[in-house]
Amino acid sequence: MTDTNPYQQHQPNHIKQQIYADNIRRSLEEMVARREQLAACLPDDGEYFETAALTQEQDTAIDSIMAIEEEWILDESVRREQSIIQWDAES
Repeated sequence: MTDTNPYQQHQPNHIKQQIYADNIRRSLEEMVARREQLAACLPDDGEYFETAALTQEQDTAIDSIMAIEEEWILDESVRREQSIIQWDAES
C-alpha cells in the first residue's frame, strides 16, 4: 500500500531554494533602485516641503514610494519611521 498523504514530509529542494533566494535578492535590489530613482526628483536639503508646492512629478513620486514601502513594510508605525519620505511630526 502506498502512502498518499499529500502532507507528508519532503526534503527541501536546494536548487529551488537557491532560485527563490536569488529572486528575492533581485526583487529587493530592483525595489531599492526604483525607490531611489523616484526620489531623485524630491528636494534633498533636509527641509520639509509644502505639499501644495509639489510638482505633479514629485506628487506621483511620493505616492509611488509610499506604495512600494507599504508592500515591503507592513507595520505603519515602522514604515513611517523608516520611510525615505520624512514626515513632519504633525502630519
